[in-house]
Amino acid sequence: MKTVFASISEIFETHYKRYNEHIHIAIEGEETEIESSMVSICEYLVRIFIQKIIQGHNDIPNKTEQNQKNSDQNLTIKASSDLKNLILSIESNFSDFNFENILKILNRKNININYMSEKEIHDLLELTNCLPNFQDIINAKTTVAMLGGNIEILGEKTIQINISIPISCSITKALLVTVADQTFAIPLDYIQTIINKDSVDIKNACNSELILYMKEAIPLIRVAEKLDLIQCNSNSSCILIVSVNNRIYALLVDSLLDETDVVIKPKAEVLNDVHELRGTTILGDGNITLVLDVPALVCEN
Repeated sequence: MKTVFASISEIFETHYKRYNEHIHIAIEGEETEIESSMVSICEYLVRIFIQKIIQGHNDIPNKTEQNQKNSDQNLTIKASSDLKNLILSIESNFSDFNFENILKILNRKNININYMSEKEIHDLLELTNCLPNFQDIINAKTTVAMLGGNIEILGEKTIQINISIPISCSITKALLVTVADQTFAIPLDYIQTIINKDSVDIKNACNSELILYMKEAIPLIRVAEKLDLIQCNSNSSCILIVSVNNRIYALLVDSLLDETDVVIKPKAEVLNDVHELRGTTILGDGNITLVLDVPALVCEN
C-alpha cells in the first residue's frame, strides 16, 4: 500500500489542500502488502471517497469562511489485512456536510449499498439531495462488488467508510477474448488450439451444432448465447478448441485480444448463480474483466 498512499498524498497536497489549509491527512498501514494488480483499484477507491468528503464539506453554503479557518478537519486513511481480505478505512470528523443525510437513512433502515442496484442507489441519493456529490459512489460500489467485496458506511457526526476486498486468489495465464462487445478471460490451461471459423464447416445434429475438425465431430458452444448476451451483428470469427475431462469442445468467440497473466478473484455474491463465470480479474489498465469457467460452459454439451 506504500505506492497507493504515496500517490494519494501527492494528489491531496496538489489538489485537495486548496479547499482548506486546515484539513490534515493521516495515513496508517503503509506496510500492508497487496498484489500489483490491486494498486490502481485501491488508489481509485480511496481517491473517489476523499474527494467526495472534502468537496462535499466545502460546498456547504451555510459554512462561513471564518468557521472554516478556525476548525481543523482530520482525514485518516488506514489499510490492513486479515489474510482473507484487504480492509481500507477512511475516517473524517467533517461533521457538518450533507453526507449525514444519507448516513441517517442507511443506518435507520440497515441498508448495505453492496446489495443495492445502481438504480436503487441513484434514487436514494437523489431523494436525500446527495446525488450531486455522490454520483461516483455508484461506480465505486460496482467496482467493489465485482471483486466480491463490500462497502460499509458508518457514523453520523463523524464519517467512517470501510471497504473490504478479498485477497484470496489464484494466478494463471489467460487469453483475453471479446464476446458481444465485452471482454472475457479464458484460462489457457483448457485451450488446445485456435482456428478460424471460416476454415471449418458447422453442422446441425440432434438440436446441437458440431464442427468437423481433424476428422472429428466436435460440439460447438456459442459463448454469447451461453451467457445470454445480445450480439448486434454476427461477427464471431474465432473458435477455441478446448479440452475438459479428456473431451474436446469448440468455443465460438468474436475475436482474440491478448495473452496475459491474471490474478483470479472469487466472483461476487451477486454472480453466484452465473455458473459460467469463475471469477474476476483486474487487467493492467485497471479495468475489471470476468473470467469464464470453461467446464461450466461445456457441461450441458
